[in-house]
Amino acid sequence: MLINTKALVLKSVPFKESDLIVTLFTERLGKTTVLVKGAKKMKSRLSHSIQVFTIGHYTFYKKNNNLPILRQGDVVLAHKNPSLNFGILSASYYVCEFINFFMPENEPNPKFFNLAAKTMHLLTSRSKEALLILAGFKIKSMALMGYAPCLTECVLCGQSKDDYIFSISQGGLVCDGCLPHKNKFITKRQRFLMLLLLRTTFEEILKADIQEKEIKQMNIIFNKYIQYYSDGHIFKSEQVFQKI
Repeated sequence: MLINTKALVLKSVPFKESDLIVTLFTERLGKTTVLVKGAKKMKSRLSHSIQVFTIGHYTFYKKNNNLPILRQGDVVLAHKNPSLNFGILSASYYVCEFINFFMPENEPNPKFFNLAAKTMHLLTSRSKEALLILAGFKIKSMALMGYAPCLTECVLCGQSKDDYIFSISQGGLVCDGCLPHKNKFITKRQRFLMLLLLRTTFEEILKADIQEKEIKQMNIIFNKYIQYYSDGHIFKSEQVFQKI
């Protein structure tokens, strides 16, 4: 059976002497692994289309339970000289690493694919705003997986108040009445920014006046939130990105 689908290349590993096993996040099938024969040969016509971060249209042949074999790949988006911008490189790796960790095999998730594709396109066209784009991807991704934090009222009592902490374990805002111990409250500005990143489009987010310090604060919160719901998993690409 021939399958045609748009996909994002997540990673590849060597197989035998000249082949690669490539993990794709596809629009139609979700995360899928394919075999690319002769991919390591210099004359391979598929080598340019299976680079990590690449988005393209792919055709592969699937028979029974055998590993699908990639037949064709047409590039839609590829990073140009990514080594010249380590920030974009690390942010792109994060998106791929995140998807590879959280997405199950062979379960279609077109909404998540659209978010990933949009994020990768923005990382190439709005490279100076990579940190903000990545923050938006993080909270939107968690929401699509059913882990959207409660940001409009206390998650425990449901009341709207002035002072809250952001409780990672409770999944959102907790008011001073429900958790009266001494805690560091988040500001109204921080709550506004989290809601902005969660509920609005990337186009609206990129128009907003957000300082670099504020973006870094949001990323710190989201990293802890993601780490909690991934059972403590630490993304290597995020550690690299923070050092840039």
